[in-house]
Amino acid sequence: MYLRIINLTRGERRYKYLKLVETTRYKGKIVQKTLLNFGNIEQWPEDKLNELVYQLNEFCNLKLGPRAEDVTVHETFEFGACYALDSLWKELNMSDTIRQHMKVHACNIDIVSPVKVMVFNRLLEPASKLRVSEWAPTQAIHEIFPREIPLHQYYRSLDYLMAHKESLEEDIFWNVNDIFNLDLSLVFYDLTSSYFEGECCDIAKRGYSRDHRPDCRQIEVGLLVNRDGIPIAHEVWEGNIKDQNTVPDALEALKKRFSIKRCIFVGDNAMSTPENITLLREKHYEYITSLKLLRDSRALAILKHPSLPEYTRFTQLKNNLYIYEITSPGAEFHADERIIICYNPERAQVTRRKRDDKLNETREYLTIIKERPPKKGQRKQPEKIITMVQRNLRKMGTHKYFTYSFTSDGIFEYHDNTPAIDHAQRTDGICMLITNAAHLKPDEIALGYRTLSEVEYAFKEIKNFLRIRPIYHYKDRRVRGHVFICVLAYLLEKFMDKKLKQTHLPVSPQKALHTLKSIRIVNYTVVNKHMQKRTDISPEQENIFNALGISDVPRIPVFQCNSFNHNSSV
Repeated sequence: MYLRIINLTRGERRYKYLKLVETTRYKGKIVQKTLLNFGNIEQWPEDKLNELVYQLNEFCNLKLGPRAEDVTVHETFEFGACYALDSLWKELNMSDTIRQHMKVHACNIDIVSPVKVMVFNRLLEPASKLRVSEWAPTQAIHEIFPREIPLHQYYRSLDYLMAHKESLEEDIFWNVNDIFNLDLSLVFYDLTSSYFEGECCDIAKRGYSRDHRPDCRQIEVGLLVNRDGIPIAHEVWEGNIKDQNTVPDALEALKKRFSIKRCIFVGDNAMSTPENITLLREKHYEYITSLKLLRDSRALAILKHPSLPEYTRFTQLKNNLYIYEITSPGAEFHADERIIICYNPERAQVTRRKRDDKLNETREYLTIIKERPPKKGQRKQPEKIITMVQRNLRKMGTHKYFTYSFTSDGIFEYHDNTPAIDHAQRTDGICMLITNAAHLKPDEIALGYRTLSEVEYAFKEIKNFLRIRPIYHYKDRRVRGHVFICVLAYLLEKFMDKKLKQTHLPVSPQKALHTLKSIRIVNYTVVNKHMQKRTDISPEQENIFNALGISDVPRIPVFQCNSFNHNSSV
């Protein structure tokens, strides 16, 4: 059986026919039997012939791959990281929870889609809403791909989101509680600021800047999490509010919205002011907070007390954590308060090494100032030199460790401030906790407060990894909605972190998402037939999926958009 071309001439026209023939014997003669007549192949375009070959190959399952020129790759979309996040999103029942709250609105768009895109974007490639609208079509996200979401829907979704902020937080909390069985007997609270470049937002005020940008207006964000770092609730305040003014709001939110009968309020040393302690005691709250070692006279007195043993003689709780309890700290404290001193030798070593490097660098600088002669024809100007040295030492963070002056002979001198250096060394690796929680053991207090670092890490994540700043919105409601999106993104990240830790996979959520981003959906055409398929999954990526409880990632994913009219206006 073979292909044969028959050339025919009719008048001045020539024809070329293609036939599939078979040689056989008929009445003692060898003849060619036509099995299939393809007709005049000059009327067949090359792509049609290629398609015929491909269809026959596929029909007969001959395992013959197409030629390179038969395959056209059109576009690719990021898929792996979005697929993992969508799995977590579904497990938390986020879409149904948000849609349930949107039923009271007569809107003809689906709020879930832009909210989901913004949350995923915060975790994968944080950007402005305009940039998000351009980023979303490059991502293969369930319920959205392959359509595009108009820019105005991102902004409007923030408005709808904030209209149900408290009830949404509560429902999301109970969804998370069903999975984690959250313990609210110990909650953590911290406050951070985030600055604006513009001046058009009413809640942006000038205040104490934790970003070291006193020249910019800012907002204050308070976050409440449980002992595992799972976010419970958040609030956004004007940028000039003080910590003690946010405490009542946080307490009331806990008591009323989450039915908390008893909790221990944990805050950093900024919360340990007498006003805050008095407020907590009036509300009958137990608390754990820390003292400022270099500014609080009570902490200084304890560290200098001769009865305090060497840190290495403290009770060892972990390899890098020693604790010592003082049950009766003195008249400066309330009668029911206890002091827990925590010592971390690793942190002490790192802190001391960094300080010694700065001290040596400062000594070299001061030596240059001392030995540098005045310019030719000029006299030394002591006042200007002292001002310059003060400014530079403050930038280096070593101004309190040195004394310097000019002698009567006009010679510049400097000396180490030995008492200040000794005191700094005494506080290396030290954290001094104060609490009135009588039922907690010293180790529970120390480990409980250690979790506060996760709250501070949460803010670092929100401000850096999630990039809460710079803020591109000007309407108050949309600024608050932007922060809500960031907190939802942090919730997904903590959910992922918990799953990875449960399976003892030594990878962070950020690293896991970065690893999964290389899995893509490829749109291509093989001999005029459109196809869509994901790229292969590496063993490392498969381990991450397994840790997240995702056992089977489809090779040919099916994407379903919801039934809303996505091109309509609101």
